[in-house]
Amino acid sequence: MTNLTKIFSSWYFRWFLVGIFIRLILSAITLHPDLWAFSFPGKIFVEQGILNIYDYLHNLPLSSLYRVYGTDFFTYPPLAYFVLGIFRFILQPFFDPNFYPRLFANFGQAFLVTGIFRHALLIKLPYLVFDLSLAFLLTEFFQEEKKKRLAFLIWIFNPVSWYTSFMIGQFDIIPTFFIVLSLVFALKTKNNFALLSLGIGGAFKIFPLLLVPFAAVILGKNNWEKSKLFIFGLLPFLITISPFLSSKAFRSVVIFGAQSQKLLYAGINVSGADVIYLFLVFYLLLLFYAFYFSGKIQSLWKFFLAVFLLIFSLTNYHTQWFLWITPFLIIFVVEYPSKLFIPISLFILFIGTVFLFEPSLSIGLFSPLVPSIARAQGFSVFVGRFLPPTQISSYLRSIFAAVSIWLIFDLLIHQETIREKT
Repeated sequence: MTNLTKIFSSWYFRWFLVGIFIRLILSAITLHPDLWAFSFPGKIFVEQGILNIYDYLHNLPLSSLYRVYGTDFFTYPPLAYFVLGIFRFILQPFFDPNFYPRLFANFGQAFLVTGIFRHALLIKLPYLVFDLSLAFLLTEFFQEEKKKRLAFLIWIFNPVSWYTSFMIGQFDIIPTFFIVLSLVFALKTKNNFALLSLGIGGAFKIFPLLLVPFAAVILGKNNWEKSKLFIFGLLPFLITISPFLSSKAFRSVVIFGAQSQKLLYAGINVSGADVIYLFLVFYLLLLFYAFYFSGKIQSLWKFFLAVFLLIFSLTNYHTQWFLWITPFLIIFVVEYPSKLFIPISLFILFIGTVFLFEPSLSIGLFSPLVPSIARAQGFSVFVGRFLPPTQISSYLRSIFAAVSIWLIFDLLIHQETIREKT
């Protein structure tokens, strides 16, 4: 009996089906307006054979319906749009050719567009492959069957995954999948594949590239191997973007766009013009510290988690970014069940931040199911009667940063000290 047959005839299969059902239902009944930005490039790639989608959007006439968000909304590397375009090609027979014209003509009321349930489901359907595969990948981190099942179940009923992938419709699950896959390769001492997997993740969204130096430092046995692994980690990204480097639209939106500058927002002015970037300082300190862990493969996931916690502590992060750390928090919960309160605290703070965003990121997601929700005021309007919402959000982010920094210390310093003593 093959491993695949064992999986689909075992305990896992029941919950696998439950996970599929929940995700399909949520995909169909929820909608965020940004969903078009991930699916539309796939449409023009499949239907018109256009590869340089960045220049295409930039050069559209001002009167075009497809410029509803301007010309700088294709902010991700090309691999993301092409892979989603391949899925779009496979699902093409199920799409109504009139759906997008109707959507852009009535964008303010997208939830009322004919066929919105079916198309919301179809656009999010590719995420199902990566999301449920990640549930099985998480079982690779544990030897005991009990721990494997616990990690699998937590992911299946993971509300962050439901929210990010199947409600908002963001594709962060794809690079997150490749990050976890890289860790699985590392555990199997397939270091080249581990770095290539990180690079593929970075070719979808740039953030996994922040993990490449840590993987190279920890997995490499000597300076030559560390350098080689570092190059391996960058190759998929460099290869996939190279045909677009001559595009001014691509460079200005993807490479030097506002999204890529968010990590540098937090800083300390040391003169009228000079700034010490806090994320860069702590990121480099963390990287220098990683040299002490060379060869300690089991510590790699902890450094990955630490990098993401730094991002959330020093950046005005988007709600969907919380998915990046969810697999690592699950590993943490399974390995350290007595410290369950830490990820729960982070999750509660995350939920509080979500409700302080615009309503389209919370109750407004259900507008296809209940159209009147689209006119509902957000939670921030209610709390604004007592305190400015931005002030409450700042409190939540500050507490989140404190818990995050404490968790980094506990994982990489406190527990390592205890391990050395024993």
